[in-house]
Amino acid sequence: MSPSTVSQALNNKGYLKRETRERVREMAARLGYFAPPGMDTADKNVAGRSIRLIVTAKQHKFPDFGPRLGILPGALAGIQEAIRPYKVNLVLAEPEEAAGAKGGWAATIVLGGISAELQGFLEEEKEPVVIVGSHVPSDRISSVEIDAVAGLRMGVRHLYELGHRKIAFLNGPAERMTSDANFTGFLRATHEHGLSPEFTASVPETLSGDMLPNARSLARELLAGAWRDVTAVIGATSAITLGLAMEAQSCGLRIPDDLSILSIGGRASELWEPRLTAVFVKWERLGSIAVDLALAARTSPQLRGTRVLVRPYLDVQGSTAGPGRRASDRGA
Repeated sequence: MSPSTVSQALNNKGYLKRETRERVREMAARLGYFAPPGMDTADKNVAGRSIRLIVTAKQHKFPDFGPRLGILPGALAGIQEAIRPYKVNLVLAEPEEAAGAKGGWAATIVLGGISAELQGFLEEEKEPVVIVGSHVPSDRISSVEIDAVAGLRMGVRHLYELGHRKIAFLNGPAERMTSDANFTGFLRATHEHGLSPEFTASVPETLSGDMLPNARSLARELLAGAWRDVTAVIGATSAITLGLAMEAQSCGLRIPDDLSILSIGGRASELWEPRLTAVFVKWERLGSIAVDLALAARTSPQLRGTRVLVRPYLDVQGSTAGPGRRASDRGA
């Protein structure tokens, strides 16, 4: 089957047999790919109904920086814009309200990861459920998230092409499913370039979900010890990357002269000087795709359980450059 046939089937264009179009979409859904549907493929009979929004992602306002980091502001804006043509309402619900709640929703969208308990409740939902920013193994719950593997490969490639050969990765808490994908991406990327994956660590989980304090503490220990010879570091989230930058500065390291820093997630980029190079997707886009996927799954049940991976892009700023004084000091 030609690429043009697949493209026409996924985008509802061209003159294809119905059987061909359905076969392509069925295979794409099975493989976890999804083209956001147009108005003609999503359920149009939802005007006046409500989409339930459950927020589990933690939002933190850092006094040193001001703006809030995390998925909520961008994803929420994307959702609000996407529901406008459908004329549906958005109803905010607490995670604990999901148990036994019967609201006749058009769909449920979750911003952030979910617990096993919440997953159990959502699995019983009659209407589609979509998670934004994370995923769970399920044939009932769909997800929209950044392609972390592609993002880590992109970041490592950028640093490798600048000349870095000792690249470290500070991941999120090991308990989070997104951390598994991040680690897989880093391992694949270092293997592709013949680099050692030894410089990895995970920030411990906290009850509040605020990773900045733990990221700073761990970065301080690593930069002064096991990562003394590292010339570039990748942070798995905006908060982790800010913690790295703050501790690098505290250790007397200049960015990027002594240490290049790259963020997975773009919100940190504008909060530091020099601006941080980042691999990211705008959260507005993920929120918009989540709405389209949820409403399309109402009329196309085979889309339930689909995992949508959105490819990020690299935004090169002033925090990455070739190996500098740190590499020279050790004779590299």
